[in-house]
Amino acid sequence: KELNAFLSAFTGLQRQGILDQLSDFSGARPTLRAFLSPAANNPRATEAELRQAAATVLNARRALPYAADGPVWYRGNSLENERIERGRIDAVLESLGATTMIVGHTPTDGAAITSRFEKHLLRVDVGTTYGNDIQALVIEGGSLRSFDEKNDQFVPILAEAPQGTGWSQGIQELPDEQVERLLRLGHIQSIRPLGRGSTKAQLAQIEMGTIRLRGLFKTVDKRGGTRGQGCTNSPAERYRHEVAAYKIDREIGLGMVPVTTLRTLRDTTGSMQLWVEDALDHYTVDAYHLEMKEPERLPLLRQRARIFDALIGNYSRRLSDQLYLLNTSEMLLVDHSRALCLRTELSPLLGGEDCVLEPFLRSALAALDKDRLRLLIGEYSSKKQRMALLTRRDAILELCR
Repeated sequence: KELNAFLSAFTGLQRQGILDQLSDFSGARPTLRAFLSPAANNPRATEAELRQAAATVLNARRALPYAADGPVWYRGNSLENERIERGRIDAVLESLGATTMIVGHTPTDGAAITSRFEKHLLRVDVGTTYGNDIQALVIEGGSLRSFDEKNDQFVPILAEAPQGTGWSQGIQELPDEQVERLLRLGHIQSIRPLGRGSTKAQLAQIEMGTIRLRGLFKTVDKRGGTRGQGCTNSPAERYRHEVAAYKIDREIGLGMVPVTTLRTLRDTTGSMQLWVEDALDHYTVDAYHLEMKEPERLPLLRQRARIFDALIGNYSRRLSDQLYLLNTSEMLLVDHSRALCLRTELSPLLGGEDCVLEPFLRSALAALDKDRLRLLIGEYSSKKQRMALLTRRDAILELCR
């Protein structure tokens, strides 16, 4: 329906001489904006039929024929970080009863047939339009091989890195305060459901000047019952806990929680957290058998994560909430909407493992008091939650050597 409406409006404007017969969609848009502008003083712009047709063509950018995330132009399977896209691939394959999907249209880097999502997606556009040599995907006897026509031989199907190539970030070097400002005030170019998780988070594309980044917007605000506050049965889930976790992380000097701030969109307030583009979750690291640049740091990072969860009362940490920056050997922690429980028992979090507090961390924890905590997270927590946190803090200082 949208495609027919667009084509009818476009060809109608061409017949009326508003658009040139050779106009394409990109070239038509500035022409139509000028046509509708009051400054142009075009007498034909008052004709209702022409104005409606012009509006239909201009609005087509957000409709299915031209929408970047629509069925015609969507490139996320080929370019998106597998951490975001994995659920979509799994759902499509399951619905079709298939094991592998083959896509074209988006050229690969390196002019070779490649695979993604542990070989469940194959990309076969090797860029012959740009002069690259022909390759063919050969499906034979249940096996998949790539044939190089120029050299008359089979070549390996290359596995792409799971980070994807659709976004580059490079803003980790910016001060936290500047990233907070970008997340809080930047222009929202688009926003869409992330498509996974219980909090129904949305992924926003944000721009400010020449800087582009993405943020995860959460509005979940489930208070939970009395028992839920103790992290049993149905715990409270609140977007404000995301900001509180970030504030506490920075206060004690860990730097493991991505920058998070409050933001209001369309009269709805939620948390906006930086989406770190090159971070990989535990599932992907394990599935691809990847290693950090300095794997010997991993036990230390995991211990810091356990201590942090014990401090903030996060009893719901999943492996998918642990992210890794392989090149810098860092770990990031996300999804803290269920943190700040009133429960104070630490054994589920610290377990029977030997707990060692690094000197900087012991000093930072010892410096926390109720006044500092109220100043730090009073806007995002209750007095009972802060007192429970301090109780857990005291237990950590006592249990960890």
